[in-house]
Amino acid sequence: MLASLLPLLLAQTTSTPDVLSLWERRWESARAFRLSADVFSNEWPGAVQLDWIGRDRQDQVIQIQGLGEMYRGVQIGSKVLEMDMIRQKSHEESGVEGRSVPAPYVHALASRAYPAWMQGRQIRQSLGENANRPASPSISTPESGWIRYSEGTPDDSQAQYWFSADGTLRKARFDLMTQDGPSHMEYRFGSFEWNPRLNDSAFVFRVPLGFAPMFSESPRVPLPIFSPIPRGPWVSAEGRRLSGMMLINRKPMLVVVTQADCAGSARLRAELPRFVTVLKRVEGKVVELQLGPAATSPRAVPEVTIFRDADGDLERALQIPGTPMMYLFNASGQVNGLWYGAPPQKARQLAEEVQFMLENPPLSDPT
Repeated sequence: MLASLLPLLLAQTTSTPDVLSLWERRWESARAFRLSADVFSNEWPGAVQLDWIGRDRQDQVIQIQGLGEMYRGVQIGSKVLEMDMIRQKSHEESGVEGRSVPAPYVHALASRAYPAWMQGRQIRQSLGENANRPASPSISTPESGWIRYSEGTPDDSQAQYWFSADGTLRKARFDLMTQDGPSHMEYRFGSFEWNPRLNDSAFVFRVPLGFAPMFSESPRVPLPIFSPIPRGPWVSAEGRRLSGMMLINRKPMLVVVTQADCAGSARLRAELPRFVTVLKRVEGKVVELQLGPAATSPRAVPEVTIFRDADGDLERALQIPGTPMMYLFNASGQVNGLWYGAPPQKARQLAEEVQFMLENPPLSDPT
């Protein structure tokens, strides 16, 4: 009897290809990929659409759309940056001060649906010893012929992956028991393309001001009082390059930070003549730092020198969380005051606040 079953057992053993290894080799050797999927969960109704293109496994563009929301991000190495300009609504529009950047937190829907688990050898790692024990192909189900790997049990937590015989991932399902009850998520992949022709412009980007890496510890915080002015270089609109202390030149200075398409920046720019008047009383000066590669405005006030920050170096050095923003530096090049946002009801009051800070500077740096 055993002898008669042996050929059948051998046939079953040899008929199940090592699709997991095929998947890993394909993923690791591909220079680029494009995929799409529908993502289902008991956390939201219906399906969420996932579109993902990647190149060299370093530059990846992810788009997740559903429930009337859209998330678009770019991955560089292990960091995922939210950069969805469609959802970039200002704090002012949401009633929380006149700032032109979104709250720098990851969209919950996107962070849940983003399939970081499928990269490289992470599927094998999640399966543990079961990576070498695929289940037999289904026969009378929609997944007919697919090879399933699983780890865990439905009563606790379980991860399942379905592959077709050519090593293409077709479906994945995750069942978790949490403190809030059972959680389910299922990915149904519609298409995979390996080494497609991709438009290079999709990977050319500059992280929008105010957006933060996924899982970052905290959003960007402005420079604290008494911090020194960044060395720079500070590059004027005419191309002149100065260090921070050369720019200060032993006189108080107000730096007004603006960017294009920012209503608050426009309001602050309209107040430049008032700022100039206030700084002249103490022999100080006002400069405008325009963020981004394009000019945001011509020189509206002759006494205000415009500086440009096309590469974001000064934006990072000044730790600017958004625009509009102002830093007041004393004659020693230390931060004496800062302002973030310019809502309509407050913009005209900022000149008075700057004057008050000049007349009542903070106590000397205890350090």
